[in-house]
Amino acid sequence: MIPIDHTYCFPEKIETYFNWQFWSHAKKAFSQETLDYISSINVLSDAETLIKIGIDEKSVFNVIGATLLLQKMAKQEASLFQIASAVSPGKANILVNILQEAESRNALVSMPHLDRAICIISSCIDEFLKEKS
Repeated sequence: MIPIDHTYCFPEKIETYFNWQFWSHAKKAFSQETLDYISSINVLSDAETLIKIGIDEKSVFNVIGATLLLQKMAKQEASLFQIASAVSPGKANILVNILQEAESRNALVSMPHLDRAICIISSCIDEFLKEKS
C-alpha cells in the first residue's frame, strides 16, 4: 500500500468517501499477506515521521486513528468495504466519533505525547468495537 493522494493520506477532517468501496472485491476477506502487512504498520514511527516532516498535528491525529482502526478492524476480519464504511461521511462515521472521544480525553498529538495519544485513541477504538460486537 502506497499513499498517493495527500487529501486522503493526511486529512485535516475525516470526510472521506471511497468510490471503490462498493466494488465486489472490496467485500472479500484480506489475504494473510495483507493482514500481516497491516499489522506490521508502526503507528508511532509513522506519526513521528509525519510530525518531523511538517504534517500538521490534526492530520497526524487523524492518521493515527485511521491506521489503528484499520489494524483493529482487519484483525477482527472486517472487509475493506466494512472498514471504508466506518470512515464514510455521515452519522455512521465511526472514526469521527472515536476521534472526538479521544480529543475529549485530551489525546495530544505532539512529539512528547505521541505514545499517550496512540494509547488513548487505541482505547477509544477498542471500546467502540466492543460496543458494536
